[in-house]
Amino acid sequence: MPLPVPEAFFISLVFEIFLYGIYTCLFVGSSYLLLEKTKVIVTMTVLNTIMWSMSTGHVTLNFEKTFQGFFWENEIKNSSVLEDDSSPVVLSQLIMECVDFIIGDGIVLWRAWVLWDHDRRILYASSILILGSRLASCLSRRWRTPQNQSLYRDGVTSTWTIIAMILTISTNVFATTLIAYRAWIHRRLIRSLTGGFHSAAQVRGKIDILALLIESGTLYCCTWFAMIFVFKFVNSGVYLMINMLAQLSAIYPTLIITLVCVGSTLDVSIQTFHQSRPSQQFRSLTDLRPSVSSPIFSTRLEMSEASVS
Repeated sequence: MPLPVPEAFFISLVFEIFLYGIYTCLFVGSSYLLLEKTKVIVTMTVLNTIMWSMSTGHVTLNFEKTFQGFFWENEIKNSSVLEDDSSPVVLSQLIMECVDFIIGDGIVLWRAWVLWDHDRRILYASSILILGSRLASCLSRRWRTPQNQSLYRDGVTSTWTIIAMILTISTNVFATTLIAYRAWIHRRLIRSLTGGFHSAAQVRGKIDILALLIESGTLYCCTWFAMIFVFKFVNSGVYLMINMLAQLSAIYPTLIITLVCVGSTLDVSIQTFHQSRPSQQFRSLTDLRPSVSSPIFSTRLEMSEASVS
């Protein structure tokens, strides 16, 4: 039985406020770490602030719309105003979500790009995915739904929106796969070269943190899959998913920024391992590296200096 629209809106507001509280704490912590660094990363700070501003605006508009629907429009009995996706409030929320999606996807792909030694092919592939998802999103806005009608019941808009979601999922799966594959190669090389050395254990400990980050990316992608499912079957639960994604799309990249600031990323682990090994073993490591047929996934053991010092 579908969840009634008024109940779905109320529950989505509660969940979004909860996630926004978590995100705000993470934002404050990451901002402090960025300011504490000897070299302030202006671009990262600006992007971090923009994402938080968009999330703040989204949860504020969600609260305003839900409050107005329940207390001014008596939407408990008639949910037409809540389902009116042509209103300026909803369009503003969609724009805020798109900004967060673009920045978030860009940060995730940036980390994959750094881990693969700034391979331009990764940059080109990721740019195509991001541009494709945004183009599909713009086309979904091209056919606006009639007033007092949900876009989830409009055929043309729904199709383009699903295409945009699939491309966004592909972007995040692409980045998560690259990071996971790079971590797997590094672990295998450490295991074959060092066995149970203490230095290797330290590196493994840092990669465990990265594993949590990868799991977070997997959870984020699973949330997108669930979003497509409820969107396709026109369930009012779609309001739950889309408001959760408005916050999750900013939480995940902010988590990456935090890990970069504290030096718990894979590129730092690789550098730490290289510095802890004699030069002879570095040459042995080069001899032991596996060959991978794909040009994108060619193994590079001499990683470039971390982008964030």
